[in-house]
Amino acid sequence: MDISRLVEANGPSADSARRTLQSKLQSRVYVDTGAAALTQKSMVKELAAHWFELKKPPNVSQQTYNHYLDVWRRLCEPRIGELTISEVTVGKIDGLLREIHGRTPSFARHAKVLCRGIFGEAVRLDIINRSPALEVGRLKSAKREPTRAVSDAVFAEVLRAIDRYSRGETLLADGSVVVRPGPRPSADLRDALILLLATGARIGEVLAIKYDDVDLDTAPPQLTICGTLVTPRQRGETLHRQTHRKGGAPNVTVLLPQFAAAVLQRRMNEPTFANPHGAVFVTSTGNWLSPSNLRRSWRAALGPELSWVTPHSCRRTVATLVKREYGIEAAQEQLGHGSTAITEAHYIERASVARDVRAALTTYGLAFEQSDGKVMDLERISSNNEGQ
Repeated sequence: MDISRLVEANGPSADSARRTLQSKLQSRVYVDTGAAALTQKSMVKELAAHWFELKKPPNVSQQTYNHYLDVWRRLCEPRIGELTISEVTVGKIDGLLREIHGRTPSFARHAKVLCRGIFGEAVRLDIINRSPALEVGRLKSAKREPTRAVSDAVFAEVLRAIDRYSRGETLLADGSVVVRPGPRPSADLRDALILLLATGARIGEVLAIKYDDVDLDTAPPQLTICGTLVTPRQRGETLHRQTHRKGGAPNVTVLLPQFAAAVLQRRMNEPTFANPHGAVFVTSTGNWLSPSNLRRSWRAALGPELSWVTPHSCRRTVATLVKREYGIEAAQEQLGHGSTAITEAHYIERASVARDVRAALTTYGLAFEQSDGKVMDLERISSNNEGQ
């Protein structure tokens, strides 16, 4: 049943009274969210709760949802959650984002996405006329370090460091080697390095490989990268494998070099106490091998001198090598990117030495030599140079 109520407003003039009346009507907008009615007097945290309810999986991935919920609760809600919707201004949102940006630039970008989504929902529900998050100033992007691939010399150092670690040895500052007490680490770290460099896959994708994804009987052997491990971010979550690649990207099948196929064959033949998932990398208790744990071992093995080399450096190294040998499109296909622009911008190391193009530039040298102060026909000189 529709209920109508008379709303009145006064003012020193007709126009003033009309504006006051419109403001009153706007503040009385009623939105039934199933849990509460949202108006301009509602708190921002109530609006955010409504927005997060709309974004629950499967509307977005669980990982994305958890991450944005964490950013909201830790960084945004303490500053603006207790404000009413009408109290939020452009300046308040701008100040919030700049404060976050001063500590963690990447989280500031995520907070900006959140605020735009939350206050955009308020506009959609006719609670406010315009989102205060749309007018905030541009956040300065952090200076991105140039893409750096692993050279042959650095790779040799990395391999020696990982081999030492796998033998349970520690290299001291004076160059001597001591054996660490306790059980010797497994071959997981070395084998992961091999597969990272043989495929160009992400560390989460490598650790999510199942034996069902591998075909060693074909020539050449093949591996289908079709999932990734999701690291828990919230209390109560567990490490698990999602059945698609990052961002829902389609599966990609790569051809394996023989040294990588040999590693997979060896691991396939090794006995395991428990492996319910059929995983290539499995813990002694039958769980997935955590990317966080592998990164911790990686850092311990390489030490501070090689700290810039991360598992993701292998992906950039593969992209750079494949691009130089086969072109940018081959590098894009190997990494499974949707376009060459992503591969070129973020994964290819820029050449520091230009190609040898002296033969083309010789044209100008001949012109200078033959001109004797006169303007020469460069096209004719170039033709003569090519004919010699």
